[in-house]
Formats: sequence, structure tokens, C-alpha cells
Amino acid sequence: MKHLFERHEGWGPVARCAKRGLRGWHLAMGAVLGAASMPACRISAAAAAAYAFWAAPNNARPHISPSGAANLIPNKRRYIDPPGMAALNFGMKRGIAVLFTLALFAWLLRGGHLQALAIALSDLSPRVVILTALGLVASYIFRALRVYDEFRREARGRFGACLRIVLVHNAMVNVLPFRSGEFAFPMLLQRTFGTPLPRAVASLVWFRLQDACVIGLIAIFIWPDISPFIRIVAASLVVSLAWAVPHLMKIRPRQTTPAKPTTTFAKVRDAFQDSTQQARFGWLWTLANWSAKLAVQGWLLAALLGGAFPEGAAGALGAELSSVLPIQGVAGFGTYEAGAAAALLPLGVPLTEAIRAAFALHLFVTGCAVLAGGIAWAIPIANRSPRGTAHPTSTSQSAWSR
Repeated sequence: MKHLFERHEGWGPVARCAKRGLRGWHLAMGAVLGAASMPACRISAAAAAAYAFWAAPNNARPHISPSGAANLIPNKRRYIDPPGMAALNFGMKRGIAVLFTLALFAWLLRGGHLQALAIALSDLSPRVVILTALGLVASYIFRALRVYDEFRREARGRFGACLRIVLVHNAMVNVLPFRSGEFAFPMLLQRTFGTPLPRAVASLVWFRLQDACVIGLIAIFIWPDISPFIRIVAASLVVSLAWAVPHLMKIRPRQTTPAKPTTTFAKVRDAFQDSTQQARFGWLWTLANWSAKLAVQGWLLAALLGGAFPEGAAGALGAELSSVLPIQGVAGFGTYEAGAAAALLPLGVPLTEAIRAAFALHLFVTGCAVLAGGIAWAIPIANRSPRGTAHPTSTSQSAWSR
């Protein structure tokens, strides 16, 4: 691509941006189109057209006149700044997310929905509330066991420190807008165990990939109206992905000094390899976490709807699957309820009842997360290791310290 940039005058800034990994305004537009869930053929056509515009000579680019007509006029110094386009795309997504949340609360404030929600919550038995809370606590413990399993050399028996990291991180994810609470996990790992940030970020990415694979498998096997052939093919693809990622991280290119990675990609690869290789029972803890979490949420949602457990399980699964959407409401409000309602509507649950019950479930889950995170935050722990003890140095830690 270097010679392509050198052919055109005035494209030095774009060339520099491309060398840094930015592909220009066509990728930003592709992200917007992808967020709008366009068919794959239209996305490909739009990306191809945008690339043709990007690579064309300056004097052959269409210019839109005030009247709306496209004219071919020389315009050598005019280009769209990729960082500016990325910022615009970021702002558009955040604006849509805020609209989702405002629309939910506006809907709840009209038509007596809050009164109906209060009645549904008052009808819950204490046994359902207590067992649901205990189930969520069990899911927190399973997540802490997953962290402890991977960072057992750094933790050195301090399971309470791993549980505190999980509880505080979970509370921030549930409260802070636009998934910004995810940044708490690597920061807490670094503060508690002295883990390098690249290693901690790689661990978070691996945890989220495990979560996606497990919840995807659960959805494949319990979602209604899917043919057995589609279930088998989809499950095979998910299992293949889960198996391939750790093995691909083991592949190292042939180089003169294999023990000293020299590129950023090699260092990231080593950090991700540590995450995929250090955990012995990571998949087991992930499966236990999601099984407990979906079971108790489905049970509570069924109690709120006054229906059977399969309805509640489908609604809880739809709510959790909404977290993979490219746009998230503030603290998940709006998109969480929409995901649950989308799963409940085919089962004959009215839209208003589905949204009210999902909102009550969301409040309960968020309340438990905030309460547990607040308690964990109030309990101080000793950061890092005692002076004089040394942790075994991982591959990524030694790489990033160079």
C-alpha cells in the first residue's frame, strides 16, 4: 500500500494514519453499517465502494455540490480525518445508547407500569429472593475461582483477593455506562498482584471469549425452533473456536532470537498465551458460573411473569445475549430489557409484561452486584506480595518489561 499513498499528493497524513493501523473513513462507515445490522452483501459492497473512493486519485473523487449533484472536481487537500470519523462514530453510538435508556424510563413512567412493577415485586416470596441472591453469590465465587486458577502463582493462596477483584469489577461493569467498568479488572489485578497491564488485559479478553463460547453453546442447545442439524453445526463451530485459540497462540514464527519478542504483536501473543495456558479448570468454572447465573435469573424471571421456568430461562438468556450488541444502554438499561423481550415474545408473553419483568430482574441483579461490590471495596487487602518473595516470571511479563 505504500506506493499507493506515494502516488497522491496531500495524502501524507492519511498514509501515516494507515501505518498506525487506521484504515480510513471507510472502516468507520463499515462499523456504522455493521451496527445497523445490514446484510453481509450490502456491507461488502459498501466497503468496496468506500475503498475505491479512498484509493482513487484526488482529481477523480466525487464532490457533492450544495444542489446534491456529484461533480468530479480537483480537491487535493480535502480529506476526511480518520480519527475524527472514529470520534464521530463513537459519539453516535453513545447517543443511540442514551436514547435506548431514556426510552425505557419514559415508557415506565407512563401508563402505570411502575405501579404494576411494584405489585409484581411485592408478590415475590422471600424464598425466591433469598435463593436467587445465593445463586448469584455462587456465580461470583465461580468467577473468583476462575481468576484464582489462572493467577494462582501471583495470588499464593489469597482467594479473598481474587474474590474482591471479581466483586468490584462486576459492580463497576453493572453501574458504569458503556461497559467502561471493564477497565477495572486489569487495574485491580495490577494493583493487587502487580500483574503487568498487557497480561491483565489479555486475561480479560480470554475470559470474555470463554463467556461468549459457553453462553453461545447454552443458547444453541436450549433455544427453541432450531433444527438438530443447525445445532450440531453451530456447536461444532463454537467448540472449534474454543479449541483453536489456545493452540494458535502456541505457534511462533521462526526467528533468530525466539526467546526475545521484538514486535508488539509478539508481546501481545505471549500475554494471551499465558492466559490460555495458565488456567487448568477455566472452562469448568466458566460453565459453572453461567449455569448458576442463568438458572437463578430464569427462576426469578419466571416468578415475576407468573409462568414456567422455560419461559424465564429463555428471557434470561436473551437478556444476557444482548451484551454482545455493538450498542449498549447506560448500565445496560434498555438493551437488556429489549433482549429479554425479544426472547419472550415468541413464547406468547406480552411485550409490556416482558419488559416490566426484565426491568425488575435487571434491578435485582444490579442491586446484588452493587451491594457485593461495595462490601468488597470496604474490606482492605494487602496489595502485591510481601517484600522478599518473588513470583515466577511469565513469558509476557518478561517480554513487556524489556
